Parts: sequence; C-alpha cells; structure tokens
Amino acid sequence: MNKLLLENKKILSEGLQFHLIESIGIENNIYRPGSSKYFSLFREVRDLSEIGLYELSPAEEYYINETNIGEWDFYNGDLVPLDFPILEGDES
Repeated sequence: MNKLLLENKKILSEGLQFHLIESIGIENNIYRPGSSKYFSLFREVRDLSEIGLYELSPAEEYYINETNIGEWDFYNGDLVPLDFPILEGDES
C-alpha cells in the first residue's frame, strides 16, 4: 500500500482510498466498466502518478502508461471514451 497517499487521503477519492486500503490494483477497478466512476478512477491515478504522488504497480503501468482509458475525445461529433471498446449496438 502506498503510505504517502494514505497520509494524504484528503485528496483521494473514496474509491482510490478503498483500492489502497484493500490492496486492489486499478487493473481490478471496483466500479462497473463504463461508469463515470470507473473512468474517473483511471484519470485520478494517472494524474497522481504524473505528479509523483502515486507509485504504479507493474500491472497498473499498462493501464496508465500504455492506454488512454479514462480520457475522452470526440468521434463523429460524439464524446467517446478512449481505449474502451463499445460493441456495435451497445452505444446509447
């Protein structure tokens, strides 16, 4: 568990606190895939990692350093999540 983050838990979301306390890596995100909290957790960890406040495990490094999961962009005028496949017919 990253002790530096637990000491600064006031800046952490409830979800990230839970992940740290229970020693659950973000590759096993506790939120429903596709939910706003699911994407927010990846963004939060990416942001904290970039400023040196979160030490990534080897398993987490892929999701944070090799993907854009948690980030959004426009495609054909629609805001879509990056690196999160949406099956044809599943789009809202």
